[in-house]
Amino acid sequence: MATPMLRLVAKHEAEADVPSVPAPASPALDDAQLLAAIHTGDEHAASELHDRLRPRVDATIRSLLGPGHSEHDDLAQQSFIELVLSLERYRGECSLETWAATIAARTVFKYLRRRTTERKIFRESCEETLVETSSPTSFRRQVMARNIAARIRVHLEGIEPAKAEAFLLHDVCGFDAREVAGIAGISEAAAHARIARGRRELHEKLAADPDLSDALTDMEVEP
Repeated sequence: MATPMLRLVAKHEAEADVPSVPAPASPALDDAQLLAAIHTGDEHAASELHDRLRPRVDATIRSLLGPGHSEHDDLAQQSFIELVLSLERYRGECSLETWAATIAARTVFKYLRRRTTERKIFRESCEETLVETSSPTSFRRQVMARNIAARIRVHLEGIEPAKAEAFLLHDVCGFDAREVAGIAGISEAAAHARIARGRRELHEKLAADPDLSDALTDMEVEP
């Protein structure tokens, strides 16, 4: 009986015959693990922190200043600087995403207070939001929407800034009372009070404005 002939196989042929098995993906680190890795100086952990939190930071800045703001990238960078500096104070009482949103909102409000154009920024943001949500079908409708936004802005400016900010964060940007408290550096009970008072005062001012009521009625009947 003939002995089977052995054939030498080139290394690259042998490797080609073996199906490649992808390396298992590393499981995502939870918040505690991620922070522990960052504290050890792990550069990969720092990159993961940025990639995980950047969408929430961007969303927070857009919600407060509107889309496409010229200072968006600078504010995002400053938010991450503040975020890194604040990690020692993070106690895990909320998610890292919520903490990032809190820091970003604080950064935006510091920016607004520092700028002499604060009123202009809030006016442009409110006008853009109302025009977008009303879906105007004519130039006249756009003008009407801008006039309504301007009148609402005037009433907002007549409210104490702390209460106006709490109202905007809660009712416009969607932060809950606990997050508003963290952003403003106050207790949750105080945040609830500011939100309620800001909302009540704004509604009272809007209800007492006959020109605004007429403008809203015109918007409803405008084709």
